[in-house]
Amino acid sequence: MARAKSKGPLINAAHNQLDTQIWKLAMRQYKHIKLPFTFEDLMQLFIAPEWRKRLFEVYQYAAPSGVTYDYHAGVIDQRVGPGQRLLPVTVRFSWRASADGGFLPPRSEGNSMHPTLTVQDDCPGELREKFEHMMHELCGVAHDFGEVKWVLGKLNAKEVCPTAACIRYYWPPVVPLLELAGLRDLADEVREPSARSGWYSKIPSDVHERLKDTSDFVARALLVEDPGNVRYPVDYLMNDLSFGKFSGVVDHI
Repeated sequence: MARAKSKGPLINAAHNQLDTQIWKLAMRQYKHIKLPFTFEDLMQLFIAPEWRKRLFEVYQYAAPSGVTYDYHAGVIDQRVGPGQRLLPVTVRFSWRASADGGFLPPRSEGNSMHPTLTVQDDCPGELREKFEHMMHELCGVAHDFGEVKWVLGKLNAKEVCPTAACIRYYWPPVVPLLELAGLRDLADEVREPSARSGWYSKIPSDVHERLKDTSDFVARALLVEDPGNVRYPVDYLMNDLSFGKFSGVVDHI
């Protein structure tokens, strides 16, 4: 996860700790959205019908114990926003070789990090809808919390908000984020900013119009309990994405 280089009222360490808490809040959302998928599901989703049995049998016969397999699949195009371009979303599935199940991953066309492999035409509609709906939900969380990180980064500039109290004046979620980061003294210091805190601010319009939405994203995420570590038959994550100007936070789902 990239670290912020602060030139604002929040020093590097504080800004980085807030970025970490934003990432953790996003992870809570991801855990609630992610659904379990079996090897059979993956083969129905991504493997051509004529290869399913053969890839399964070869895996059962020859897969060396302890080897971790990575399988990349391009699954959907996620629209960035109204009138904006589509971005491909790639998922990496991972599993360790065992006798319990699996299949030998086929070679993807082109660069394995940007494969052209997509959902198969004969995939059952219910399974396709389940998977694609989940992926759109995960993409939405990535966009929302990328936006949260972007807003915080823009506010934490001396020419925009000269003080931490100024950030709090315009963006209340900085307080619970500071508390989650263990920076309680600073959270208490800025909890009740005076009206003068915003006097010398210069909030860009594209930041100002996102203050409420990003505050709401954080507020809702704070209400979600962390389910802890959830084990799946097949682990998977979305490769790191960028949604327009917002950096995704999907490096570890």
